[in-house]
Amino acid sequence: MKLKPSKFNTLVSIDADNTLLFNAKNTSFVVLDEKNRSILDETDHLEKYEKEVVEHLIDMGFLVQRDIDEKRVLQFEQNKAAYRSDTLFMTIAVTLDCNMACAYCYEDKTGQFMNDETAGALVEFVQTQMADYKRLHVTWTGGEPLMALDTITSMSQKFISLCETTSCDYYASIITNGVLLDEGTSKILGRDCKVRDFQITVDGMAETHNKRRLMKDKSDSFDTIVKNIRTALPYSAITLRMNLDKENSKESSDLVKFFYEDEGYKDHPGFMISIKNVKSTSGYDSHCYSCHDFLPLYEGLMPEFLASEKIEKYFPKSTNMACGAQCMASYAVDPAGDLFKCYEEVGKPEHRVGTVFTDIDVNKRNLDYMFMPLPEACEDCNVLPLCQGGCPIARMENGNEPICSPAAKTLETYLRHYYDQWLKEE
Repeated sequence: MKLKPSKFNTLVSIDADNTLLFNAKNTSFVVLDEKNRSILDETDHLEKYEKEVVEHLIDMGFLVQRDIDEKRVLQFEQNKAAYRSDTLFMTIAVTLDCNMACAYCYEDKTGQFMNDETAGALVEFVQTQMADYKRLHVTWTGGEPLMALDTITSMSQKFISLCETTSCDYYASIITNGVLLDEGTSKILGRDCKVRDFQITVDGMAETHNKRRLMKDKSDSFDTIVKNIRTALPYSAITLRMNLDKENSKESSDLVKFFYEDEGYKDHPGFMISIKNVKSTSGYDSHCYSCHDFLPLYEGLMPEFLASEKIEKYFPKSTNMACGAQCMASYAVDPAGDLFKCYEEVGKPEHRVGTVFTDIDVNKRNLDYMFMPLPEACEDCNVLPLCQGGCPIARMENGNEPICSPAAKTLETYLRHYYDQWLKEE
C-alpha cells in the first residue's frame, strides 16, 4: 500500500528532538522524536521505520493512501452530515423581548412572545420530524428566553415525553443573559426541563459590564449574574461568553482571573469560557475588530483561559459542517412559528424557510444554505476540518470570504500549551 502524508497535518517544531504532529480531520496528536521526525518525508521508504510506528500513524490519519483525494472524502462526509444526521436540532426563540438593551445586539426586539397555539404547533412539527431521528437537541433562546419560563417549562415537558415515548435521546441548552437565572429557575431548568448547558454573557468587570449590558430598568446586572452563576452550577454546566470589542478588550484578562481565581472556577469541571468577537452591526461597526485583528487578542488571552485544569476542554474538534444551518436537520423558530436556517435571522420573515403550521419550504434561502460553496481560499487549508470555511451567514454577507475560527488560526499556540501540560503529567 503506497502512502502519503495527510494534507490536514500540522507540524510544530518544539526543539531539536521533538516535533508535534496534529491532524485536523481526526484531531489526532502525537510527538515525533528525532528518530521518527522525518517519517512524513520518506513515505517511499517506510520500511526504515518501526512497523508499529507506521501503523500507528496510519490509524491516526497522519498517513493516508496515496491515491485518495482527501478533499473529496471531506465532501462526502459533509454530504452525509447534511442529509443523514440522526439528531434534530431546534433553536427556539420563545420571545423577541428582552430585559436588556445592549448597543451591539443584532436582534430585532419586537417584544413578541410565543403563544399557546404556536407552541402547540411547534410540538406537533417536532413530533412529525422525529420519525426520522434518534435524538432531539433543543436550544432555548430569545430575546431573553427566561422572560418566557412558563413556555419553556411546558414545551420541555412535552418534548421530554415525546422522546421517552419514541425511545429517543433528549438534550437541551439555553442562551440567557443570566439576570433571571436565580436558584429556583436553575433548578426548574436543570431538573425538570433537562437543560444541561447554560450560556451566560459577561462583558467585563462590574462597571464596564453594567454599561455595556444595559438593563432596561437602568439597574446593574453584574453582581446579580455572578450570584446566579454560583447557584446555577449545581444544576447545569455553564459556558461564560465574553463578547469582546475595542471598548472592553483590556478587561478580558481581569475577567478570566475573576472567575477562575476569585470565584474559584479554574478547576470546576462544569465551567468554561468562550471568547467571541462582537459581530459588526449598523451603528456599532467602529467599535468592532476585524477577524484578522481579533486573532492577536484571542491568542494573547490563551495563556489566561487555557489553565492546566481546562486545557482538555479546548482540545480542537473537527466538524463536517461549518454550521448546523447547512444541515437538513437544523432549524430555528421564532415566536410566530416561522422557521429559519440560522438563529440570527429569527424574526425576519423575508428569510424564513417555512413555518411550524405549514412545514418546510425548499425555497431559495434554504437552498443557499444547503449548497453554499466552500470559499476558494479554504481549498488548500490544512486546518479546514476545524471550521469548514466559517459562519455561512457571515459569508453570505461578505461575498463568501472565509470566516476563520480563532481556535483554528491559533492552533500552533494551543498545541504548544497542550504539549507543555502533557509533559507536566508525564
